Amino acid sequence: MAYSQFATISATTLPTATLPPGPSWQTPTIGAVSVTLRWTTVPGATGYVIEMREGSGPWGQVYSGTNTQFTQIGLVPGTEYEFRIKAVSAAGDSEWETIAVKTGEYSEYTSIIRLTNATACTLEQEGFITGG
Repeated sequence: MAYSQFATISATTLPTATLPPGPSWQTPTIGAVSVTLRWTTVPGATGYVIEMREGSGPWGQVYSGTNTQFTQIGLVPGTEYEFRIKAVSAAGDSEWETIAVKTGEYSEYTSIIRLTNATACTLEQEGFITGG
């Protein structure tokens, strides 16, 4: 039996996985100590991951799940935070999409009660409530 010096090799092209696009942020609802984030649904995504940081500090994961809304509480009034989100799918993860928010600020609300006589009093208010 004679052997051939040549072999036939055939190549198979594997399909390339298509990564999901990043979710698009919608307008957040910002309070003094909280922020509610909303984003668009990504077709094919099995979930979403959100990380946040204060200023330029380190990123930390704050959400992982399938909802398209998340509320972060316990924030510091008047502070800037960044949030980033990615879509997760069987093909892999999307690129991060980032949004920066600044929490609202508290103002003083002062009431002064002055007794003008024994049968009446006057209420004067100074300042306004602002923020969340």
